[in-house]
Amino acid sequence: MNRGNRTMIYFDNAATTMVKPPQVVQAVTDALTSFGGPGRGVHSASLGAGMAVYECRDKLSQLLGAPDASRVSFASNATEALNIVLRGMVKGSDHVVTTWASHNSVLRPLYHLNMETGCGVTAVKVGRDGALDLGEFERAFESRTKLCVVTHASN
Repeated sequence: MNRGNRTMIYFDNAATTMVKPPQVVQAVTDALTSFGGPGRGVHSASLGAGMAVYECRDKLSQLLGAPDASRVSFASNATEALNIVLRGMVKGSDHVVTTWASHNSVLRPLYHLNMETGCGVTAVKVGRDGALDLGEFERAFESRTKLCVVTHASN
């Protein structure tokens, strides 16, 4: 990453990894300069964008082994995706397991979901090295546990 004539070395890269292969940059450039809003109209730019999204969803569903393409959803980031899953899956009688090492984008929505629905939430401690005590982690699960959210890396 360049800042003027100085190269910046960025060590906090968990959420902002700057991996931009040339093919991705070209695909984004093509989409931004060739398409209108997908599903927003009947003009050719919108129809072309809709077809590109449909084809992308179809290819991704095949890659992931999804039963059908309609089961694949897109989100703008991990926080939005997690909130969609939490709001869609977790009800008041359910339980969620996470860790205290999770990012606030996990912990705060779980706190609010607990306050709103009464669902159970257990946050397991991690050691100074960030490792889980697997025994404590296993004991956190209950018969009503519906979801486990564990962050691999956090900023």
